[in-house]
Amino acid sequence: MIQDYLDGLSRELDFDRSLARCVRQEVEDHLWEAVAADPAGNLLEAQRRAVANFGDARVIAAQFAVVSLARHRAEEPASPQFSLSPAFSLP
Repeated sequence: MIQDYLDGLSRELDFDRSLARCVRQEVEDHLWEAVAADPAGNLLEAQRRAVANFGDARVIAAQFAVVSLARHRAEEPASPQFSLSPAFSLP
Protein backbone atom coordinates (compact mmCIF):
# COMPACT_ATOMS: atom_id res chain seq x y z
CA MET A 1 0.00 0.00 0.00
CA ILE A 2 2.75 2.48 0.92
CA GLN A 3 4.73 1.60 -2.21
CA ASP A 4 1.68 2.26 -4.40
CA TYR A 5 1.20 5.63 -2.73
CA LEU A 6 4.86 6.51 -3.21
CA ASP A 7 4.77 5.41 -6.85
CA GLY A 8 1.79 7.70 -7.45
CA LEU A 9 3.50 10.59 -5.70
CA SER A 10 6.65 10.06 -7.78
CA ARG A 11 4.61 10.04 -11.00
CA GLU A 12 3.00 13.33 -10.04
CA LEU A 13 6.45 14.85 -9.52
CA ASP A 14 8.19 13.34 -12.53
CA PHE A 15 8.71 16.81 -14.04
CA ASP A 16 11.52 17.26 -11.48
CA ARG A 17 13.24 13.93 -10.88
CA SER A 18 15.51 15.24 -8.14
CA LEU A 19 12.54 16.64 -6.25
CA ALA A 20 10.60 13.42 -6.79
CA ARG A 21 13.41 11.34 -5.26
CA CYS A 22 13.78 13.63 -2.25
CA VAL A 23 10.06 13.91 -1.58
CA ARG A 24 9.55 10.17 -2.03
CA GLN A 25 12.26 9.36 0.52
CA GLU A 26 10.98 11.90 3.03
CA VAL A 27 7.36 10.79 2.69
CA GLU A 28 8.34 7.12 2.87
CA ASP A 29 10.20 7.76 6.13
CA HIS A 30 7.17 9.53 7.63
CA LEU A 31 4.76 6.83 6.51
CA TRP A 32 6.84 3.98 7.95
CA GLU A 33 7.25 5.92 11.20
CA ALA A 34 3.45 6.25 11.35
CA VAL A 35 3.05 2.52 10.71
CA ALA A 36 5.55 1.70 13.45
CA ALA A 37 3.67 3.94 15.90
CA ASP A 38 0.26 2.50 15.02
CA PRO A 39 -1.16 0.55 17.97
CA ALA A 40 -2.99 -1.96 15.76
CA GLY A 41 -1.20 -5.20 15.05
CA ASN A 42 -2.39 -5.39 11.44
CA LEU A 43 0.39 -4.11 9.16
CA LEU A 44 -1.83 -3.57 6.12
CA GLU A 45 -4.40 -1.64 8.16
CA ALA A 46 -1.65 0.48 9.74
CA GLN A 47 -0.32 1.29 6.25
CA ARG A 48 -3.80 2.21 5.04
CA ARG A 49 -4.26 4.58 7.99
CA ALA A 50 -0.82 6.13 7.52
CA VAL A 51 -1.52 6.83 3.84
CA ALA A 52 -5.02 8.15 4.55
CA ASN A 53 -3.72 10.45 7.28
CA PHE A 54 -0.91 11.75 5.11
CA GLY A 55 -3.28 12.95 2.40
CA ASP A 56 -3.92 12.73 -1.30
CA ALA A 57 -0.68 12.23 -3.25
CA ARG A 58 -1.87 14.67 -5.94
CA VAL A 59 -2.40 17.42 -3.39
CA ILE A 60 0.99 16.77 -1.78
CA ALA A 61 2.65 16.78 -5.23
CA ALA A 62 0.91 20.04 -6.18
CA GLN A 63 2.26 21.73 -3.06
CA PHE A 64 5.79 20.58 -3.86
CA ALA A 65 5.34 21.59 -7.51
CA VAL A 66 4.70 25.18 -6.44
CA VAL A 67 7.87 25.14 -4.34
CA SER A 68 9.84 23.61 -7.22
CA LEU A 69 8.61 26.18 -9.72
CA ALA A 70 9.40 29.03 -7.34
CA ARG A 71 12.89 27.63 -6.77
CA HIS A 72 13.55 27.27 -10.48
CA ARG A 73 12.17 30.74 -11.13
CA ALA A 74 14.50 32.21 -8.52
CA GLU A 75 17.46 30.45 -10.13
CA GLU A 76 16.73 31.87 -13.59
CA PRO A 77 18.74 34.87 -14.68
CA ALA A 78 16.74 38.05 -14.94
CA SER A 79 15.05 38.24 -18.28
CA PRO A 80 15.71 41.31 -20.37
CA GLN A 81 13.06 43.96 -20.20
CA PHE A 82 11.69 45.02 -23.56
CA SER A 83 10.04 48.29 -24.25
CA LEU A 84 7.56 48.26 -27.04
CA SER A 85 7.27 51.59 -28.73
CA PRO A 86 4.41 52.18 -31.10
CA ALA A 87 5.31 51.88 -34.74
CA PHE A 88 2.74 54.49 -35.64
CA SER A 89 1.67 57.65 -33.91
CA LEU A 90 -1.98 58.13 -33.31
CA PRO A 91 -3.34 61.57 -34.26
